[in-house]
Amino acid sequence: MTTYSGNCHCGLIKYTITLPGSIYEQTITSCNCSWCARQAALFIYFPKKEAKYFSGEDDRKSYNATLDPARAFKHKFCPQCGSYMGWQSTEPQPAAFLPGFEGINVRMLNDIDFSKLKLKLEDTRSKYGEYEVGKWYEEKEKEGT
Repeated sequence: MTTYSGNCHCGLIKYTITLPGSIYEQTITSCNCSWCARQAALFIYFPKKEAKYFSGEDDRKSYNATLDPARAFKHKFCPQCGSYMGWQSTEPQPAAFLPGFEGINVRMLNDIDFSKLKLKLEDTRSKYGEYEVGKWYEEKEKEGT
């Protein structure tokens, strides 16, 4: 078992996660959905019970996301500095994505050599489509507002 510490940029949110081995032995997910790509997020998934928050757990702000009716979760970020911390399942909703698990943004962990991580691309754009930046504006224009 290996424990890693992490925090947001300003330090409001501080935590540790415990993994079954070294993070360099784990598969780290690089998702290409519109949110994760813009955040440059890299994820490690682990049981929620393996995370211990020392501060800021309840301060985190949420952004609800649903890739499809069967995959709902909340993106979590720091309310002060805006650091993207990762995602959390929307349990107990029936559409909760990976119940009992959390996805931590590996970029928030301390002392990680990113060049040594084993990355796996999660091609979410091909599965669920591309978010169209500016679509909301085009729709408003068509409505004449």
